[in-house]
Amino acid sequence: MDELTANLDYSNQTRILHTTRTLARQGYSILLSSHVLDHAFLVCNQAVLLKNRRLHGLGSPQEIITDKALSKLYGTAMRVLHGGWCLI
Repeated sequence: MDELTANLDYSNQTRILHTTRTLARQGYSILLSSHVLDHAFLVCNQAVLLKNRRLHGLGSPQEIITDKALSKLYGTAMRVLHGGWCLI
């Protein structure tokens, strides 16, 4: 799934993410790409970061989506807060 919630209002984003998480819990394998990092925390049990066609790390979103990794990936100071993120 590529940017599965793009151009959807918040209500429909929530429905799509809930359905995706339900399918994954039923045993379906789902490959999801998103620029919205919160999606990884909400839906995924494994995550990787991608930059210049290269994968960086593999593990749970909590292990992979870190202050250091995001700052390096985006070239700006980033901080992960309670499963979300913000620019600092």
